[in-house]
Amino acid sequence: MISKRTKIGLLVFIILLGIFLGYKLLEIQNRLPYIANVEAVQLESVLTDEYLFENETVKIVAFIFTNCPDICPMTMVDLTTLQEKLKENNLFGEKVNIVTITLDPEYDTKEILQSYAENFNVDSNGWYILRGSDSETIGVTDQFQMFYKKDENGFITHSTNMYLVDRENNIRSVHDMNIGGKQVNIAELMENINRLLNE
Repeated sequence: MISKRTKIGLLVFIILLGIFLGYKLLEIQNRLPYIANVEAVQLESVLTDEYLFENETVKIVAFIFTNCPDICPMTMVDLTTLQEKLKENNLFGEKVNIVTITLDPEYDTKEILQSYAENFNVDSNGWYILRGSDSETIGVTDQFQMFYKKDENGFITHSTNMYLVDRENNIRSVHDMNIGGKQVNIAELMENINRLLNE
């Protein structure tokens, strides 16, 4: 016959197990989904000697081009705000990188991109601007399922997504760039960054 003390102990164990399993289930439900994996990205870094995409940091990846009249420069302004938020939280550089990749490597030379970065106070300790050949750019945008097209006049139309990539190079969330003056949702980005860092 089971003693009263054993029954109480068993009941406490079952309750604690239920709490633990409930917590784990909630944790799994709160995780960001796995959208796609990004394979090795090898592009020229215009602000540093090199940039290794496989560096086990969380990354915010945005595609821009310097001749863009509205969405790209406004997004760069918002990413500058994000840069400061990351610094305030001691996340910038070592734990979180901002990565912007040009969609127009033919026009966006290393020197043009360096000047562009200077105009937006890009800190190369954690914000990397990358460029590749046309074929390399297509290869990277295909991995992100990012649409863009350059017309005969050199103007580029492109989708307006930014991507949050985890430490294993999985795309985990997609965010809007600055469209029509609607700012990038920095609070949502910071929340999702912290969720990935706490996994």
